[in-house]
Amino acid sequence: MGAWFHASKHAVGGLSDCLRLEIKQFHINVIVLGPGFIATEFGAVSLEGFNRLVLSS
Repeated sequence: MGAWFHASKHAVGGLSDCLRLEIKQFHINVIVLGPGFIATEFGAVSLEGFNRLVLSS
């Protein structure tokens, strides 16, 4: 149920890699900062929605 998250994360990484190569001649660095682990309820909420989807079938 997290395909959208992983796809967008991969897209940002790919875009950053290409941009890094394209603007290298101008001595501009491209850096992607990713957050570390953050205590949220995201996993529990996602699992709850997934269970409802699976159990309703």
